[in-house]
Amino acid sequence: MTNSLLSRLPSLLAVVVLMVLPLLASGLTTGTADAAEHGTDTRRVRLVRGWDGSLTVQTGTTFARAGGVVVAEEADSVLHVTGGLTSTLLDTVSGLVADEYRPSQWNLDAVAAETVWQVASGEGQVIAIVDSGIDGTHPDLRDRLVDGWSAVGGSPLVDGLGHGTHVAGTAAASVGGGFGVVGLAPEADLMSVKVTDAQGAAYASSVAQGVIWATDHGATVINMSLAGTVQSHVLDAAIAYAVDNGVVVVVAAGNEHDRGNPRTYPGSHPDVIAVGALRTTQQRASFSSTGDWVDVAAPGASVLSTVPGDGFGFKSGTSMASPLVAAGAALLLSLDSSLSVAQVYALLTSSAVDLGSRGWDAEFGHGSMDVVAAVTQLTGQVPGQVLEDIEDPTGFVEEAPETVERTVPARHFHR
Repeated sequence: MTNSLLSRLPSLLAVVVLMVLPLLASGLTTGTADAAEHGTDTRRVRLVRGWDGSLTVQTGTTFARAGGVVVAEEADSVLHVTGGLTSTLLDTVSGLVADEYRPSQWNLDAVAAETVWQVASGEGQVIAIVDSGIDGTHPDLRDRLVDGWSAVGGSPLVDGLGHGTHVAGTAAASVGGGFGVVGLAPEADLMSVKVTDAQGAAYASSVAQGVIWATDHGATVINMSLAGTVQSHVLDAAIAYAVDNGVVVVVAAGNEHDRGNPRTYPGSHPDVIAVGALRTTQQRASFSSTGDWVDVAAPGASVLSTVPGDGFGFKSGTSMASPLVAAGAALLLSLDSSLSVAQVYALLTSSAVDLGSRGWDAEFGHGSMDVVAAVTQLTGQVPGQVLEDIEDPTGFVEEAPETVERTVPARHFHR
């Protein structure tokens, strides 16, 4: 892991960050999310480490503030995402029985969620959703929310785009309570960090601010269902700051495979877990970007989750796969909060079900996330397994050691 942000002094580069918007699921509504750059609205951005060790993202209008060491500096560009923003609602909460839509959540079936919940539910962990906001009134989410923040003005608990609300429900929608769906880590807390506007536009500097804020305010896992094709050293340094402070950062690998399959950022950052999307057949979703930055794959097609207005809808994209892996990380940390970022990475990747070419490959990374296997590797016991109680015929019981060493493979940084 990076020990010093000061080693990441960049040259001046343009920055592009765009929302990995969902491709709406077939069977209900179909559509695509096309991204196009509008205008030439740019600004100078600096990431400054203060004398007290704090990090501040400064724009050209705030350069005179607080002295410190410039860690990264560049021009900041903005992208706007258009099309494919409307979800198909199944219903509202009114009249639903507990988790009525759970049978339609094939993504949870794929990772044997009920088996994992016998030993871990994400309790005590905070998953920051760095996205378009979260609908704070949604009955499946409101009890999970902790204080959030907006880099773009307005409330972080208002989501005009619907993207962040869907991502949040996939990670940690409440279980039971008479509501429609459930997240993989249903007892983890959700932190809404709003970095986009209602059209899906995001400055890289805003995303960096969100990552720093989440890190400084108690997030243990950060999910970014965001991608762009130009590297931002300001955002890179913010991610390094999060990782250096023990926060697991999970990122969508990108939906660009059918549009030239360019390298995506921040998925290519060496310290994040970059997630590709799978179909119900365990095949790669056609849109899911491939490359040497992909670490692991997870269900990301026709994923049912929460949408604003007390509703539920299907969406597809690596945006939907990423929060499932973020929730998997939260489950592991809820079992052992002392796990390092590298250990969480190693557990999730070494336990993944190998797909495609043998071993790591550019389509699936290390394979499909198998959270049951990861928990088994961590605890030494298969969740839900009943162990036979065998009486010692000698009557002698060996004293258990106070601590048990657990060896976790070292992380291999993106091959």
